[in-house]
Amino acid sequence: MASIALLLGWAGIAGAAPSHRDAPSHSVRPADVGATLTSAKITFLTSGEDKDGDTTVSIKVVTAAGKTAASAFDTFGRFGDGSVVPVGLLVRKNITWDALQGGTVRLHIQPNGDDTWKFGYRLDLTFDDGDVSQTIVNRVSMSEDNRDHMDPIEF
Repeated sequence: MASIALLLGWAGIAGAAPSHRDAPSHSVRPADVGATLTSAKITFLTSGEDKDGDTTVSIKVVTAAGKTAASAFDTFGRFGDGSVVPVGLLVRKNITWDALQGGTVRLHIQPNGDDTWKFGYRLDLTFDDGDVSQTIVNRVSMSEDNRDHMDPIEF
């Protein structure tokens, strides 16, 4: 698993670092404010416990005002231990960089019975000016008793 994490450039995901997140910091430039979101992708790295093939996952990128900017919903199949699964998100038109300031990444699972899934993820948001924002979260655990997870979008 360490080699997978290194290939993806996720320095903290394979290690036993005590912090919950290890996200890069991006500087804010005036041109960024008017940039429009053009694509969004989340990549899951399962570590510890797999996601069952019949567990449904809802992924939403939400603006500070509560508007869905990008989303996906499906079972996506089984995510085995050590698996790296990229998921493209459907992007809503005319979502600007500034609208995403203070926004969140929201995950929800709907297991068919019992399922505990332990993973990290990287969310890549690409804007029409060429900038890419990455939100990296190293340790998440979701289950039939813990179906919702939310993190702030990092810039």
